[in-house]
Amino acid sequence: MAENTAFRNNALNYPVYGVPWTVVFPLLDTSGELVTGATCDSEISKNGDTGVDCTNEGVEITFTTATNKGFYGLVLTAAEMTADIVSVTVHSATSAATSFVLYPRKLVTLATGTSAGGAVGYITLAASTVAYDGEYNGCLCVATIDTNVEARVLQACTTADQQCTVTPSWNVAPDADDTYIIYLPEGRQIPQADVTAVSRDTTAANNLELMYDGTGYVGGAIALQADLTKIHGTAITETATQLAGAFTKFFDVATPTGTINSIPDAVAGAAGGLFIAGTNAATAVTTAFTSNIIGDITGALSGAVGSVTGAVGSIGAGGIVEATFGADAITNAKIADDAIAAENLKTGAISADAFAADAIVAGTLATGALSADAFAVDALVAATFATDSIAADALKADAATQIATAVLAALADGVAVSDILTRLNALAKGKIARTTDTSVYKKEDGTTTAFTNIIATGGRNL
Repeated sequence: MAENTAFRNNALNYPVYGVPWTVVFPLLDTSGELVTGATCDSEISKNGDTGVDCTNEGVEITFTTATNKGFYGLVLTAAEMTADIVSVTVHSATSAATSFVLYPRKLVTLATGTSAGGAVGYITLAASTVAYDGEYNGCLCVATIDTNVEARVLQACTTADQQCTVTPSWNVAPDADDTYIIYLPEGRQIPQADVTAVSRDTTAANNLELMYDGTGYVGGAIALQADLTKIHGTAITETATQLAGAFTKFFDVATPTGTINSIPDAVAGAAGGLFIAGTNAATAVTTAFTSNIIGDITGALSGAVGSVTGAVGSIGAGGIVEATFGADAITNAKIADDAIAAENLKTGAISADAFAADAIVAGTLATGALSADAFAVDALVAATFATDSIAADALKADAATQIATAVLAALADGVAVSDILTRLNALAKGKIARTTDTSVYKKEDGTTTAFTNIIATGGRNL
């Protein structure tokens, strides 16, 4: 006895849309007895259309015992099964008609392609179809091998060779140009919890596992990285490396203290923005500048300083030296009237050691620079002269002669020697108050009048 290999297409226990299907049925006579040896006349109607003869006829299944005969098999083709409702009736001259209705199932398609070859026991699927071992185990594979359509359940699918064994075997071994469709049977779900491939890539699945199992690494060695290509749906079109460089510069600090609010909300170079040399460096600073400049200013200050209205605290030793000033940096024309007045100078501000040797000599003073009205009252008193500051070598060559002449003239006018000495002492100590024709000499206390001298017309006195 030989197998009817067409029956192998009944791989599932229900008919499938567009897949060959074999129906087994009995033929009975009018009394309900099995009829053997009948010549069948089989007709089919698809979706209520007018019935037509089937491609194949019902064929009796051979049994060895006569009483067991009477079963027939009808093979419906893939084309005949391409319908939502398939109605079939079979009758013969010796039996009553037998009818049945089929409702082919529509299954989910998992994969399609052209085989890479195979054998009667397996099919080699297209490259990369099997992403992980066992991916399609238990699924229905419908292959068009040459002109034959065969349906088999896949077993033992492997990624290494893309081969899947079939149950039962193919009637004809698939070639490299045969096509196939893989369906998901009812009751079988696509694996969801055990993800062994991502986009059919097992390495990607392993990386995904590493990322979520607590190690947080891709490939087991490289830290997971983000490649930012959009911000809120807008593509980033930066010049290469600039965005990454700016991000790193702003955030790559041990203890960040600044935020985006630390940056002025204005275009750099514009009013209120960051300073840019040559652009808005002339912007006025309207609030008090209270910071101390501790370090050295090594650059040159070539621009003019408008004015200094506040006090300058102090200038260290050697802070202002001769080399600090250019030629004619300080001239009469550049000093305002009364800019250097007695009240503008601190006591002791100009002391002997403040002047270099020969800083003030006859040649440095203008004619009439040191006149009587150039000195304030009590500007030249004994206390203002250092010991031996007016020594013989500090006087002009004829100074002694002029003093002697003045003394002799006073004697000639009848002034007593004691008065002359008193006058000289008052003169030396700055204790004389003069008017146009009167000289009032004060005593040692500087207040009590010693005597008053009326200067006669043409007269001479001290």
